[in-house]
Amino acid sequence: MPSPSTTPRDPADEAAFERALDAARAGQPLGFEWLWHRFSRQVTAFARLQGSEDAEGVANDVFAAAFGRITTFSGGSNAFVSFVFAIARNKISDERRKRRRRVITATFDRDAVESRDAVNSAEADALAGLAPATADAMRRLTNDQREIVFLRLVADLPIDEVAALTGRSVGAVKAMQHRALASMRKELSRGAVSR
Repeated sequence: MPSPSTTPRDPADEAAFERALDAARAGQPLGFEWLWHRFSRQVTAFARLQGSEDAEGVANDVFAAAFGRITTFSGGSNAFVSFVFAIARNKISDERRKRRRRVITATFDRDAVESRDAVNSAEADALAGLAPATADAMRRLTNDQREIVFLRLVADLPIDEVAALTGRSVGAVKAMQHRALASMRKELSRGAVSR
């Protein structure tokens, strides 16, 4: 299997995607492995940005579900990304529902309180790869704005696919992306001026 390091819109990567998909449909482990390595980091980062308590577990569940339906999937790498992120959104929603229903019992743990600053939030982990100013600007966005920016700019999904995935109109996605980027631009320019 070729290396999954190129972008999904690259014709060479599209051909590699097709070979990996065919291999996965035939039950060959290398096909599954290529798909996992190519797309799992994006799904994990998306889950973290959405506040998942177990982003890696969500990614595992997403790919288990996707691989379980791999023989019925049709389309190219863009369609696969949409397919995987639709599953991710559902898994994250399920996790949130379970979290709301869960009865929480709390005990005081002095060690945990004292070491809380050493533990990063899931969102901080997802933003760790960004420049500090960009990560700060992303944190100031609403959850919906962060989701749109992530799906458009990091997952590189077209507007119509983001609209379908999030249940919004194309116009709403464009407007939300515009507002989010304007907000980030304002935050980043403020930071540049204050330095």
